[in-house]
Amino acid sequence: TLHPWVVIVSNGYNSDNGSAVLYVLNAATGAVVKAIDTKAVPANNEMANGLSTPVAIDVNFDQKADFVYAGDLYGNLWKFDLSFTNSADWSVAFGSESDPKPLFQARGPNGEVQPITTKPDVMYHPKEHGLMVCFGTGKFLGLSDFGNTDVQTVYGVWDYGDAIYNLAVNSWSTDDNTEYLGTFARSTGTLSNQASTVGLLEQTFSDHDATFNGQLGTFRVFSEAVPNWITMPDTTGQEDDLSDSQANHAGYYIDLAAGERVVSDVLIRSGILIAIGFRPDNGSCSTGGQSMFMELDAFTGGNLAQVQFDLDSGGTFTDDDKVDIDSDPNNETLKNPSGILVDGQAQLPAFLRLDNKRERLYISGTGGGSSGGGDPTKPRIDDPIVQRAPKLGVTYWMQIFE
Repeated sequence: TLHPWVVIVSNGYNSDNGSAVLYVLNAATGAVVKAIDTKAVPANNEMANGLSTPVAIDVNFDQKADFVYAGDLYGNLWKFDLSFTNSADWSVAFGSESDPKPLFQARGPNGEVQPITTKPDVMYHPKEHGLMVCFGTGKFLGLSDFGNTDVQTVYGVWDYGDAIYNLAVNSWSTDDNTEYLGTFARSTGTLSNQASTVGLLEQTFSDHDATFNGQLGTFRVFSEAVPNWITMPDTTGQEDDLSDSQANHAGYYIDLAAGERVVSDVLIRSGILIAIGFRPDNGSCSTGGQSMFMELDAFTGGNLAQVQFDLDSGGTFTDDDKVDIDSDPNNETLKNPSGILVDGQAQLPAFLRLDNKRERLYISGTGGGSSGGGDPTKPRIDDPIVQRAPKLGVTYWMQIFE
């Protein structure tokens, strides 16, 4: 049955069946159109699973959701296929009805699962077919989470699956439900459902204190490695697969600082991934802590190539807005930062466009104030951040009909 207007929600945490379930509801009546159970039920005596906030995307521009992505408390990033006209055919995109498989499972340096409690975001892969799915891991739901120092991570993974819509011929390509990435093994750098040549690119960072306009701040600079997107022909004639003969990447990852975690949604905007790493105070009655507001290259996970923030309030983006990352006082190595430390638990910003080149960010959070406040002894930025504005207008078009 065709249901043009639906509400797509997750079952949340501590559900009765302990699994992660996606619900598609009739928007008019609230009736369940389809409940898609991932069957990801943890073992006995473990915390009940639950699906986090989903993101729905329309890849064939018919104003209907085709795919839905969502994470769960056990590090699974699920892809749901809603591209079929008949809702009875909607399902987890990979594996089978009796044995569904996530697109990816996030695990930390010691093999521990990394919970996904926020909504991912999605963009087209800039060089190959398929989609890039970006998300962060971390949990801040109970008392035990305050002092948790498990390593959490920002990921960008490539969904290279064969279900591709070709606008030129107005049809879907043949799907293959076995082309998921699998579990990320840090010990080998490989993915469980891929050849040993396939891994994730690691990006790193360093934090640096610097003063702008007489105000001390802490800024984050990331590495600038570039993934190898090397493919090979699919043996069944479908879309290309990841190479099994040359070292290549199915995405990237960035391990955050100890105690830092992503507990607010990420956002992809004009090729920039906005993610916020939150580090809470240890006290359970505290609303404090600090947040690293980060803007990264969504395609590589690396530092932005251009100066992004107008830190000296000069109205332009120049070397005066960079930080010195060289610890030797006799040398100077300037880099444009892609992260700014703010007080409190920050949320995604509101954007106010100033002119064709600049926009102001208003970052709300528990620190009180637009992008800071709180303890004056902590490095922070109090004033609203001004950054480079995305270009507006038509930048690309495709002629699909004569």
